[in-house]
Amino acid sequence: MYMKRSDLSGQSLVEVIIGVGVAVLLSVALITTSLITQKTARSARNRTQATKLAQEYIENIRIFRDRNGYDKLVTDIGGKTEVCINVGSVDYANWIKSCAIDGDVVALGKVNFRRKLEFTSPNASRLDVTATVKWDDTSGPQVVVAKTFITKWE
Repeated sequence: MYMKRSDLSGQSLVEVIIGVGVAVLLSVALITTSLITQKTARSARNRTQATKLAQEYIENIRIFRDRNGYDKLVTDIGGKTEVCINVGSVDYANWIKSCAIDGDVVALGKVNFRRKLEFTSPNASRLDVTATVKWDDTSGPQVVVAKTFITKWE
C-alpha cells in the first residue's frame, strides 16, 4: 500500500522538547513571581506593624506627659537616654523602665519586634523623642524610626 507524504506528518521530537521547555519556563516564572509577592507582602506587613509599635510608644509618652505633667516625665526618665515602657500597666509609678539590651520585645505572629525610646533634651522645656523598632526579616535586619518632640506647656 502506498501512503501519501501528508499522511505521515506528525510532531517531531524537537517540537515536543521545545513545547515542554516553554511550559517549564512559564511554570518557573509563575512560581518565582508568587514567592516574591509573598515575601514582599510579609515584609510590608512587618513594616506596618513596626510603624504602629513605634507610634504607640510615642503616643504613650504623650499620654504620660498629659496625665502626669512634663516635669514628672523628665524626673521619671532620670537622665536616661534609652527607656522602655510597661505598656500594659496602668501603674504610672513604674511605667517607664530601663530597657533590656535589645529593647522591649513584642512578639506578633512569628516576628519579634524590639523597641525602645531615646531622649535628648536641647533645652529645659523640650524633649526630642525617637522611637526605634527593630526586627529580623528574610531579607535581613530591619528598622523603623519615628521622631517627635515633647514640650512643656501650661
